Order: sequence, then structure tokens, then C-alpha cells
Amino acid sequence: MKLGSRPSQYTNPEMVKELQRYGTGDVPDAIANSYSRLRKNGWRYEGGIEIETVMVAKPSLNGTRVIVTACQNQSDLRIVNMAGEIVTDEQKNITAFLLRQYTVRKTNDAAWKVSGFETVKGECGA
Repeated sequence: MKLGSRPSQYTNPEMVKELQRYGTGDVPDAIANSYSRLRKNGWRYEGGIEIETVMVAKPSLNGTRVIVTACQNQSDLRIVNMAGEIVTDEQKNITAFLLRQYTVRKTNDAAWKVSGFETVKGECGA
């Protein structure tokens, strides 16, 4: 999925439709709105995120929900303008490592999709 690296090529509804393949509830809209903000300012993501560690909790009793915690290495992720220059004021908001917790739910069609996410406190990265 290259929405963040090429947000100008997608409308908000196109982004939401693509993101609905992976997320449910408010998640597709929240992520699409973030990408739309990039597009509106003429920015994009460059580089990427690597997952350092993943911890999966036991599923809920009925087996339809699981919590996944991931340590994300974002040290190569940059926000750049159309000229490829780093947008300094935005870049300072990206930490080198981010501990993120995802709620993943089994949908009616038996697919597992992210239904929520949040940044959590804890040890992550070097």
C-alpha cells in the first residue's frame, strides 16, 4: 500500500475504500484523513517503518478479538515536500521508535481487520 508515499494520487474516498481492506470502524477514515492532510499540504512520506517486535495477546474468550502490540522503528520515515525536502516542523513529531497497540477483530466474513490503534507507553527500540 503506497497511500502515504503518493497521497496526491488518491482522493479521500479512494483511500478509505483501500483502507477498508485492512481496517474497520473508524480506522480507515482516521488513516485516510492523515494522508489527506499530507496531500493538502503537498507533502508525502518517504522511507518507511520496520517492525522490531510483535507481541500477540491471547484472543478474547469468543475468539473474535485480539490485541497486537508492535514496536515500530520509524527512524527512516520522513515527511517531505514536493521538492523532496524534509518538512522540519512535521518531522520533529516522528519519534525514532513507536510502541503501537492494535485491536484486531474477526469480521462477519471471517476476515481479521484492525478496529482500533493507539500509541502506548513502554519500552521500544534501542
